[in-house]
Amino acid sequence: MTDKGSTRPRRTGEELVAVWEQLLYEIQMLFGTARAMRHLDSGKQDERRMWAIRNALTESFSIHAHILRDFLYLGGSEPGEVLAEDFFDNAYTWTERRPEESSVLRAIHARPGGQSSSITLARFNVAPESREWDVAGVANDLRAVLRAFLAVAPGHGISDESRLYALSIMADEIPGAKD
Repeated sequence: MTDKGSTRPRRTGEELVAVWEQLLYEIQMLFGTARAMRHLDSGKQDERRMWAIRNALTESFSIHAHILRDFLYLGGSEPGEVLAEDFFDNAYTWTERRPEESSVLRAIHARPGGQSSSITLARFNVAPESREWDVAGVANDLRAVLRAFLAVAPGHGISDESRLYALSIMADEIPGAKD
């Protein structure tokens, strides 16, 4: 069964509950790593342990940023892929109501998702300044879109309690966005 005007299959309530649990994990990880990165003592970056911790947090942050950005904005090329629009009775409800994608979020899509998981020649051609993530900018822009999603998403798979929990995770902006 598909939505009128969509080739995507309708998701069952059970599937949406399972997806919401995964989505909640992605939200927890993105905002948890963003906050952890903000609290690292940048004065100790020359220490091997701090360097490894910062890189591990950056890699985790980048993975969760890609997943959330794709959930909110990607067209869904994989048959089993679930998108934000799948939570709505009409797929166009979300695509019409979601905020316009910011340049910060568009840049996530342009970054290689496998940059940290594959050794490629393209990976080494990235300028050092381009390797840095605007952690606060990405987190805060995703926060705004996720809050918009939660404000309009029907209750299919999302309990009021878990919706409030997700909002509490995202309650505070991450300080330090690049201008």
